[in-house]
Amino acid sequence: MFRYSFLKSAILTLIAILLSWFAPVNARCASSQQSPTVPDIERKCITDLSSRLNFPSDEIRCDQATKVTWPNSALGLGQAGRMYAMVLTPGWRFILDAKGVKYLYTASDKYFRYGGPLYLWSHSALYVKPVENDPNLNGDLIQISLMGTHPRLIMHGVTDFFPQDNGGIIATRRTSRSVFDLLYLAPGRIDKPVVIAGGFAFGDAAINDNGTEWIAFHKDMLAFNWNLMRGKVGSKPDKDQIIQLPEGARPVGAVWTKNGFFLGISLHGKTKVYRLTDQNKLEDTYDNPIPPDGGYELNRSDNIKIENMDINGNTKTVISRIRFDGITRFKMILPNFKYLHSRPIPNDNLLISGLQNGHYAAYIVNYYSGLQHCVIDGLDSNVKYWDSPPHDVKF
Repeated sequence: MFRYSFLKSAILTLIAILLSWFAPVNARCASSQQSPTVPDIERKCITDLSSRLNFPSDEIRCDQATKVTWPNSALGLGQAGRMYAMVLTPGWRFILDAKGVKYLYTASDKYFRYGGPLYLWSHSALYVKPVENDPNLNGDLIQISLMGTHPRLIMHGVTDFFPQDNGGIIATRRTSRSVFDLLYLAPGRIDKPVVIAGGFAFGDAAINDNGTEWIAFHKDMLAFNWNLMRGKVGSKPDKDQIIQLPEGARPVGAVWTKNGFFLGISLHGKTKVYRLTDQNKLEDTYDNPIPPDGGYELNRSDNIKIENMDINGNTKTVISRIRFDGITRFKMILPNFKYLHSRPIPNDNLLISGLQNGHYAAYIVNYYSGLQHCVIDGLDSNVKYWDSPPHDVKF
């Protein structure tokens, strides 16, 4: 009987020890401002978030603290193009909560890294990295998180690209001085695109949810007008259909929704959106699913305005949220930055891409909280939003 009781007690003790090693250490977070067992680095993370949000630190709580051994000094948030000490680093992963929004921090016992709001980790960004000595000036298509981490090669031989809402990507590949292939990479695939068309030049493109039918702005020669090409994945080129656009029309955007294909064109300085009918007619529509760029109506009360200002030879980008009566509710400035494109993304954020110090860069700006960070800079290509999570990220 004594042996049985002793053995039972020993087993329970061992289980408790193992759980303390491998389970998230939530108890350390329950009263992070009072508990003497809270690691100092956790308090530093809370202080940092308080400063970023301009929000009292005593109203920020730790939802989860997990002991982690990081594979290198990047602490799980390695950024593209940067080197890190390859040494095992004991530390933590913290999930902090401020006003119901959860934020990621990773840390060693001495320093930490800010991982941003958790909702940003459901999305990512894409850019083209040049390949040295490529005869057609194509590059590698790279995916990164919206925090600029977890770089992954998506496709070789890319000139331009158009992320799709179905998780796929349409891209162009230069095959000679005056010929491009139009490629489609299906959702979940890596570097195995199919060629869907060829031509002198392609603009924005869209594919349906099933990945079976597509449209793309297209022109045959430099002096010719833009037209619209429509085809089916896997069909022969002679089956593609050409839809003429008004003379002088320029591409603005192309998307697919449950209501069909929509395209935006700029003509005589004005932008208009059409729905493409099954009979290849351009139909007037009040529906505009093409993401706005620059300025747009947020709701009945507020508008978003993005503009470049030149002050004493220095360009800066100003992002404003303006009330219907003209009162500015929010203003943020990106110094030494020239805005080129913007894209509204979930949870009141903008992905703003442009030029900084002669290279491309991108920022995430939240027009309610004022939180902003640089996604990536020093690039040779534009950065675009992709509604797909970064690779191999688990929280």
